[in-house]
Amino acid sequence: MKYFSMFSGIGGFEHGIDDKGECVGFSEINKEAIKIYKKHFKHKEYGNAERIIWSEVGDFEWLVGGFPIGWTVGIPSTHRKRCLGNAVTTNVITAIFEKIFE
Repeated sequence: MKYFSMFSGIGGFEHGIDDKGECVGFSEINKEAIKIYKKHFKHKEYGNAERIIWSEVGDFEWLVGGFPIGWTVGIPSTHRKRCLGNAVTTNVITAIFEKIFE
């Protein structure tokens, strides 16, 4: 099984699945988290999820991801749920469509 990891953090998910599949790349924007991730894994880094060119990512069966942290700083709690849903959903749907229709 090949997978792409979004919002990867320090790679906690990968520790549980890496021996069961092959990671074709990961997306993370926190510089400190990326340093830790790279100490544990040799996966290709694609940076910000909003800027990934999906046609450049190898084939994969699973799109996995952690929950993005800090995307709602300064936003009232009554609006957070809606904003987070849109922020995550837009990138995931874009990835799926680009992989399907490439």
